[in-house]
Amino acid sequence: MWLTRLLFNLPLLLVLGCAETPEQPAPLPPTQVDLKIESAPMINPDADSKAAPVLLRVYELREQSSFNGADFFALFDKDQATLAADLVRKQELLIKPGENKAIHIEPAGDTRSLGFFAAFRKLDNAQWRAVAPVVAHQNNMVTLKIKGNTLAADASAEPPPALAVKPAE
Repeated sequence: MWLTRLLFNLPLLLVLGCAETPEQPAPLPPTQVDLKIESAPMINPDADSKAAPVLLRVYELREQSSFNGADFFALFDKDQATLAADLVRKQELLIKPGENKAIHIEPAGDTRSLGFFAAFRKLDNAQWRAVAPVVAHQNNMVTLKIKGNTLAADASAEPPPALAVKPAE
């Protein structure tokens, strides 16, 4: 009797033994930002037209509407209250004339853009704000240029090397 059961169940046991556990999907790669700051020799001129360092804030933002809608002094004096729920975190840097910096940022998971704020001395005709998108699970490259009283951001994103499509051979 037990031999009959064994012979009957043996093919079933063999099939179950060959079954594989389903593959787990690979985890999504982290979001990364490589920020390159390029400062011209003449930035933030003082009353005598001499170049001076400028305070630069880099904001990680969930949404950019409150950042884009804020005036200079709201951000300068009370940025946390002004940006409220949109602010993830911030960094402050002092950028000297002619200085170039490279900064690697691993933004929080809910960061959708970077906001840049420069505390220029002369606000008339200054472009003191710039924004760059952050694409999740990509390598984001952002170049921030500071010239005179102007900020300009240029951004691009590409998949991490492990996810990049390989050319057909």
